[in-house]
Formats: sequence, C-alpha cells, structure tokens
Amino acid sequence: MKFTLENESIRVVVSDLGATLDSLFDKASGMEHAWPYDPAVWPRRTHLCFPVCGKLLDGEYSHGGRTYPMPMHGFLREKTFQVEARTADSATLAFASDRETRELYPFDFSVRVRTTLIGKGVEIAYCVENHGDSEMPYSIGSHYNYMVPANQDETLCDFEIDFGSLQSAGRIEFSDGFVAGSSEDIFKGAKSLRLGNLFSKGAIALALADLTTREVTLRGTKSGFFTHLGMENFDHLLLWAPSDAASFVCMEVWAGLPDRLGHDKVLKNKTAVRLLPSGQVHEYFQRIQIG
Repeated sequence: MKFTLENESIRVVVSDLGATLDSLFDKASGMEHAWPYDPAVWPRRTHLCFPVCGKLLDGEYSHGGRTYPMPMHGFLREKTFQVEARTADSATLAFASDRETRELYPFDFSVRVRTTLIGKGVEIAYCVENHGDSEMPYSIGSHYNYMVPANQDETLCDFEIDFGSLQSAGRIEFSDGFVAGSSEDIFKGAKSLRLGNLFSKGAIALALADLTTREVTLRGTKSGFFTHLGMENFDHLLLWAPSDAASFVCMEVWAGLPDRLGHDKVLKNKTAVRLLPSGQVHEYFQRIQIG
C-alpha cells in the first residue's frame, strides 16, 4: 500500500513495503527527485537496512554460541510495515519482530519510520526499540536513490556532491564488499566531489567523524537542480552509482558497516555496530530538501 503526503511545495509517496520512499516531487519545477525504481536496472530494491548494513562474511554471524544466516542489508527491506499514524503531512510506519524474524535475529524489537513534510523537504526519523531482556547489537541505514540528470543537456558527470566547506578525509576501502582498510585523502583541498569516474573503484564510504559537516548536496553544475541531505546520529555516508551513464546516485546514511576482513563473525564485535540496552530506544534522522 502506498501513501501520499502533500503540501503546497512537494508531494511525497511512501510505501508500507520496506518503508520505501517512492516519490519526492517538486511541484514548482515539476521535477522528480526520487529515482523511480526499475527492476531491470536494479533487481533487488533496498531503502532500509536492518539489522545489518552491507555484507556479512559467509552470509552469517554468531550470537550466544549459535550461527544465524543473514542476507545482505538485513531483512526489513522485504517486510510489510503497519500504519501506526497518518496525517496529511506525516506517516508513521512500524514493524515488530515476529517468529520469522527470530529465526534470523533472536531479538524482540520494533522499528518505526516516521516521514514528515517540512516546507520544501521531508524529515525521516528512524526509531529502534529493544523490547527484550538483553542488550541488542544492530545496525541501521537508509539506501535512497536520487535522480540524475535533471535534463537531456546534463549527464551524471555534470553533477557533484557538495560538502559545503573544505574537507580532508580518506574513503573506507572494500574488498569484495568487506571493509579492508582506508585510503589517503580523496578531497585534496576541495569541498566537493565531481561524480564523473568517482565510482570506478566502487562506492565511496566516508566516516562522518572524519568530516566537518553532517550535510551534503547532490547538485547539477549546469542546471542547479539539487537534493540536499542532512544526517543526525548516523556515523557513515555512502555514495554510489553503477556507472557514469546512470540515472541515479545513492546517498546512503548508515549506523553500521559491512564485516571487516578477518572479523570473528560475533555480532556484537562487528565494526560500527550499535548496542541497544534492554528497554531503550535509539533514534536517527535524515532531512532532505529539494530544489
């Protein structure tokens, strides 16, 4: 089921399947900012990663002396959420653990995704609650895909990711999808990254602790078409597109990372894992503005 949220500036469509953001439409320009999903381009859609982000070694982890299978990015992307609250400009979708999820992840939890229109943008809040009696290791992240180019005169190579101020940070390096180390500074005195050939070695993963900002803007240098992203309580930003001919760019905010090469597979020992005490709640936010 899909739900439309609307104000005088934008129209947003969210789905109860995986709590996806299906549309982010600018009424003034008539432009869509969320990439319209095409299974021919990307066979398996992901908008919400939980309880892991990325890949696990051998597709499994251990907890309490038992080994559990876990697909890449977890299982919530394929779950149907329940509508907990809805108004003209806000919708809260919720998913609670059940017998099926406990076969993969032996914890009692709930995840709520609240989408709220704010002017010419949207705030998306993620609430993770531990209903069990013991500490719960987990990761959570979003995996949104944003439109490029804005018109026939632009290509992905005409777009940049603007960080707003000069940066100096290396990228997290991956080997076959697993954390393998880090690179030297990729900004080299710049405040933005041009997209042309940027992803020739795969996704750009950045630790937010290495940056001076928690806001980035995907911008067309010719058209000025932009999607601005603000992050709160997440610790990593991932950027990716399949090629320079792609019609979308991923700007993903994660509280977590894939397994590191040589990891012992124990869930609570994962790189960047979050540990949620019994009865406690963690909240995360991303705020998207368009123009």
